[in-house]
Amino acid sequence: MKEAMCKMIKRHNFALGITWLFILFVIPLPLIQTLAAGLPVIYSSEFQAIYYGTIAYSWMLAAIYLATKPKWLDRLIGLPDMFMIHGIISIAAIAMAYLHKTGTTSQGWIKTTGDWAFDLFLGLMIYSLIFMAGWLTSRLPFLETIKHFLEKIFRHELSVWIHRLNLIATALVFIHVLLINYITAIKPFMIWFLGYSGFVFIAYVWSKIHNEVGDTTGILQESRSLADNVIELTIGFQDHKKMNIKAGDYIFLSFPNIPGLKEPHPFSIANPPTDKNQLVLAIRGDGDFTSKLPKVPEKSKVKIMGGIKNFWKNNLRIHQL
Repeated sequence: MKEAMCKMIKRHNFALGITWLFILFVIPLPLIQTLAAGLPVIYSSEFQAIYYGTIAYSWMLAAIYLATKPKWLDRLIGLPDMFMIHGIISIAAIAMAYLHKTGTTSQGWIKTTGDWAFDLFLGLMIYSLIFMAGWLTSRLPFLETIKHFLEKIFRHELSVWIHRLNLIATALVFIHVLLINYITAIKPFMIWFLGYSGFVFIAYVWSKIHNEVGDTTGILQESRSLADNVIELTIGFQDHKKMNIKAGDYIFLSFPNIPGLKEPHPFSIANPPTDKNQLVLAIRGDGDFTSKLPKVPEKSKVKIMGGIKNFWKNNLRIHQL
């Protein structure tokens, strides 16, 4: 049994390494190659900075795609690792964008759209580090104090919408590139550029449509207190088999008709996955979402996305370390 688990962990680490390799190097490569073959020599002093900007854009597109929680990648590396890559690659993209900004010259709307995009990315990075990087705030007491103060103003749902400003910043970069004549003149580059952008746009829109019409809808059948600050929710629904929930999976839960609970949050299931037409969740009320759950009336509509795979694989790997 132990040997089988070790093999599974090695396969997971291999898949995670391949994912990193693909995002960091393979995705930007066609853009870099087509630029290198087509950039006018007159801009040779800015070649390296232009490459930095290209890498930054490809990494930001990758981060947006990871935010759609693609199930095929979830089966390979798990959602926690996807979120980790999403965060790291976003910060790396901003660092590359800074090198691009300081190494190139522009004017007019080319400069304006580039500056707006960078400032927006930078602000969102600082915001995300305070609110979403628990590993950082837990080590810096002053950031923890700032976080607790701002959490009274920026609730989770508002934070999610603020985080989505990344889409606007990316759109500004897209416009920024289209305004540069000597870049748009490189047809092979534009084919890859538009292809990458179009693919991520379609994937994002499709994920939102799927979340609206493809999620399972259930009803809160029972809500009861198990212990101090711990609540048990029992949810009934019709299409349990379609969700394909397995042991160790977790689901994303939201209450679409209740303010403050409309954004989905992940929770592991407490009952055996073979139970029909019912899910049981044991939840501790530590956050702004979970602390409101005891007040949710029974018979409330519930939206469920899942099950999400590899949760137990990630936990096993963490405990092994």
